[in-house]
Amino acid sequence: MVNMLVQRLDDKLFKQLGYSYVEKEFYYYFESEKVLLENSQDEFNDEINKQEFLFSGDPQWNPEIHHLMMDYTIVLNNPMFLFGAEGLTHEQNNLGLAIVLKSRDSSYTKVKKIGSIQREEEQQSFSINLDFEPASLRGTIEFNIVIYLEKAIDRSNLLQINEEGAILGELERFYVHLDGDGAEFPMQEFEDKDGPLWKTSIYVDDPFMDLFTLDHFCLHINKAHKRYREINPGYKVSFNRLLIEIISSAFEQLIYYLKYELNMLNDILTKESDSGTIASVIKYYFDTYEWDSSNIDQLSAMVRESFESRVS
Repeated sequence: MVNMLVQRLDDKLFKQLGYSYVEKEFYYYFESEKVLLENSQDEFNDEINKQEFLFSGDPQWNPEIHHLMMDYTIVLNNPMFLFGAEGLTHEQNNLGLAIVLKSRDSSYTKVKKIGSIQREEEQQSFSINLDFEPASLRGTIEFNIVIYLEKAIDRSNLLQINEEGAILGELERFYVHLDGDGAEFPMQEFEDKDGPLWKTSIYVDDPFMDLFTLDHFCLHINKAHKRYREINPGYKVSFNRLLIEIISSAFEQLIYYLKYELNMLNDILTKESDSGTIASVIKYYFDTYEWDSSNIDQLSAMVRESFESRVS
């Protein structure tokens, strides 16, 4: 049972604390060059705890191949309010900051310490630097920045939580969507010196339920092929028309499969679907680029023109 009398980080204490932050920066590297990822969900980012990030403007970046990196600075303007009888813990105890990451899609949970909060009147800043390995994350990632009890020296106040490691409050929560409408193209590398330069895998039973992820659709690039260097996904697509051609062809195969094998393309284009599903991604492209589903013979040209326009 939760003790309602125990002091927690409420709205009053949050305002006294004076929490602020510097804009988050997401990026990856290619050839030692830093490439910033622009958020296409800015309209959601007006308030703390209502921030969402989706990187659909750079079709080259793929979390299955590239690192996802984040730099972020948070500021506690009045940390002294967290200590004392009206705060979260006794003056002699130590508080810590941590970031908790959760991804149900990839069964990923991680807690990383940010720093220790000092009981002083001066402003304190904390830098957060994260680096996620390729293919380590999938779906929607939830980021929580929390205050916890780092060390309990004085446990005399029974109206305060005195268990070391206990979370005493949440400063911020935001989300990063790695799969979704117009998100990254599911892509993996393989090695077969006698194999083709590329191939596709399509395992779609219900496009309204199956997600636009490697489990259901994937473009495989052969690292052992002699032409691999011409399309190395580590390079910018804007300089690589061959890769655009391959991605377009793979996407066409998915559309043809939905139309002719499952006979569901018309339903996909006329019915509502959940974000991140195969159906939602296909409908997104048809609606955004005004592809003509009745003119399937000219679809190839429409798909290529659309992908080229995204990197021009």
